[in-house]
Amino acid sequence: MKGVTGGRSVVRWVLVLAIVAIMTLVAAACGDDGGGGASSDGDADAAAGGSGGAAECDSPGVSADEITIGQLSSLTTPAAAFYGLHQAGFKARIDKLNDDGGIGGRQVVIETADDAADINRATTAARELVEQQDVFAVMVASSVIAGPASYLQDEGIPVVGYNVNPEWGVYDNMFGYSGSNSPEPVATTTGGEFLTQQGVERLAILGYAQTSAQAAAEGMQESFEAAGGEVVYNSTDAPIGTSEWTTQAEEIASRGADGLYLPIQTQNALAAAAAVRQAGGDLKVTLFPAGYSPTTLEQAGDTAEGVYFSMDFVPFEVQLPAHQEMLDALEQYAPDTPPAQEVAVGWIIGELLIRGLQEAGEECPTREAFIENLRQVSDFDANGLLDPPVDFEASFGQPYGLCFHYVKVEGGEFVPVNDGEPICGEVVDEG
Repeated sequence: MKGVTGGRSVVRWVLVLAIVAIMTLVAAACGDDGGGGASSDGDADAAAGGSGGAAECDSPGVSADEITIGQLSSLTTPAAAFYGLHQAGFKARIDKLNDDGGIGGRQVVIETADDAADINRATTAARELVEQQDVFAVMVASSVIAGPASYLQDEGIPVVGYNVNPEWGVYDNMFGYSGSNSPEPVATTTGGEFLTQQGVERLAILGYAQTSAQAAAEGMQESFEAAGGEVVYNSTDAPIGTSEWTTQAEEIASRGADGLYLPIQTQNALAAAAAVRQAGGDLKVTLFPAGYSPTTLEQAGDTAEGVYFSMDFVPFEVQLPAHQEMLDALEQYAPDTPPAQEVAVGWIIGELLIRGLQEAGEECPTREAFIENLRQVSDFDANGLLDPPVDFEASFGQPYGLCFHYVKVEGGEFVPVNDGEPICGEVVDEG
């Protein structure tokens, strides 16, 4: 891919937080998985103190029979439904691990803590997990990790999770499921590369009047222009929850847009796309940054036809053995949970935790070995779900989402774009 230059500064990680905000509005709650307690529903507690466990180990959070992991997330806010899907995927992976014998003969037990989507509460919750629950490591699916990040670093606590904040590229004890993040404002060409590859030349962007949507809109504008396209319409002044788009749709159609990017709640985004078509717009691509889930197809019906969705893992439709393993585990351990985008992310975080524990030494894992050895891993692919694989040393401090996979809705089904291969961009050179 050729080098490019951009005219504006963009906070790439804020764009990712915009996706979080979008999906918070549309994700379905995942049963009772938001509660605390052991992942294995009491099996690990029953095993504690029994015979046949692993050797004694004085590492924090590690006993002869258990390894205790903390889980920090937003459990009592509107974000709970969104993060509940991450929890469901993570828990299903750990439940399967435990049924398969655990790590070195030890069961992995999960202690949950609620950060209430509050940065101060997140710090308190992290302290409770470390100082009262004596956890070995912490799984984080939260947008307020900025609060406890420095504390967890100072305490030498391994952290795995959802790398949507810049802290994932600052503290070397933190490992995101897809790598790292950029601690500074960075733009990439990935989205723009995808749109131009699909033949889009004139892009319209439509979002809500909120900081996250505005950041997403700005990020896509720079990405698309860096890839050689022209943004003919960019509006983020609609009140949150708007579902009537006639005025905006007529303007978009009149400007001859052939692509439409919609960083807004999925059902309202579908209404906006329909309004543009009704106004006479001739769109080659309508792109949603989130919403890849069978629930979307069930709820949207024909209105989703032709829409594109992005994700940073290999889509289910590629049908890898790892996909089937996940689907089988969800059926067994979380039967009411759809194989949605966030569930897959939670599952991959579980895979990352397992890899870190293996690298830490199964006989007596230590926090220091977890951090040091996992940082040297250059081939983490979650059994094939991540393509390209993550190199945790080379990717440290690099922006989230240099590579994405895309699917298109055709005949009421998701169909992978580019034969299921990722489309990768590069950091925009602003020099």
